[in-house]
Amino acid sequence: MDQPTITPPPMAPPPLTAPAYVPQVPPASASQPPAKSSRRTLPFIIAGAAVIAVVIVGGILIAITSQPPAPIFVTPTVDVAAVSALPTPAANTVAWEQDTYSINVPENWTEADISGENYLAQAWRHDEDAYISLAMYPVSEQGGDLRAQIENYQSAHFPAENAALIDEAAAPDGTVRRSYRRYGEMSPDFEDGQTDAFYWQDGEWFVVLETFSGDSTGNEYVELFQQVLDSVRIDTAMTEAS
Repeated sequence: MDQPTITPPPMAPPPLTAPAYVPQVPPASASQPPAKSSRRTLPFIIAGAAVIAVVIVGGILIAITSQPPAPIFVTPTVDVAAVSALPTPAANTVAWEQDTYSINVPENWTEADISGENYLAQAWRHDEDAYISLAMYPVSEQGGDLRAQIENYQSAHFPAENAALIDEAAAPDGTVRRSYRRYGEMSPDFEDGQTDAFYWQDGEWFVVLETFSGDSTGNEYVELFQQVLDSVRIDTAMTEAS
């Protein structure tokens, strides 16, 4: 009897070096005017041999995911020294300031407002090889459970037909970074590559920052993405009023 032919899945190239940060939320007090929350750099380490790691860890993940994950409820930490004026935009970047947030983004990238009825979202793209997006959602629907919010976002934005989770790390304050291999059709059209999504909770907002770079760029955008990530500020006054 002939044996069925099994076609192995394509091997994904190793993920790029991911930038990182830890969001910080300044406390609200009567003696101090509300400030935009700051963040400081903290490395989220991605193994160089990620493809091998994915194969090895795959079996472990199957066992782990058989247990329902515990909710994550975030208690923000405070770094008062880091709460300061907006960082000076790096070379070839510009400050993008809105009522609820600010971020330094590459100049001359195509910008689009992709907000919906109950969330804020902005995106910047460079041709078909890179994009940055920042989205903010009310946290009340999930009762403050960061993990549930992450899973909902991942299901909606990283479907299995064009994305695969390849790495995850968490900062002490609860910030989560997930890296995804991107392939197949994406909208708008982008080449195959990697998205690093950073999830955190700031006051009444669930915040997601995505950075994507195509395979053709190698690590070209890593330094730029780090500067962008470090520049994000969420306005605590608007957060409390929301």
